[in-house]
Amino acid sequence: LNCANSTPTLKIETNFGSQSCCIVKPHAMCKAGSIVRILETYFEVVNLKVVIWCAKEADTFLTLYRGCVPSYSEHVREMSSGRFLAVHVVGHRAFERLRVLCGARDPSIAQILDPTSLRACFGTDRVRNAVHCTDLLEECSFELNYIFGGS
Repeated sequence: LNCANSTPTLKIETNFGSQSCCIVKPHAMCKAGSIVRILETYFEVVNLKVVIWCAKEADTFLTLYRGCVPSYSEHVREMSSGRFLAVHVVGHRAFERLRVLCGARDPSIAQILDPTSLRACFGTDRVRNAVHCTDLLEECSFELNYIFGGS
């Protein structure tokens, strides 16, 4: 994707929650290998892509959160701060299972609720929480296409 053309065509369709998208955020790229190895123990990884976004692309991707996440602009800044790794996973109930594996958005809460979750292990705060995963099943197609649709 580039800033001039950030509207992908829809090519990937989710099938009853059997696939999802996990993003290793820029600040956590030094741990991307460990995170992918963990993902591979739970899912089939069908695509990986290193991406760099400008603020406009990050804003478009995160639009769902505008107005409902107090630190929205910080999330946009994080997602456009450098390279990140997008991971397309598939498997039985992948959408639901990935959300559980990622854990609570706030790593300090994740450490209490599930200390083995990705955010508990690799996150530092609510914005730099190591990974993004699709929050709504209805958004899976958009997220996968936005990142992988043109590849």
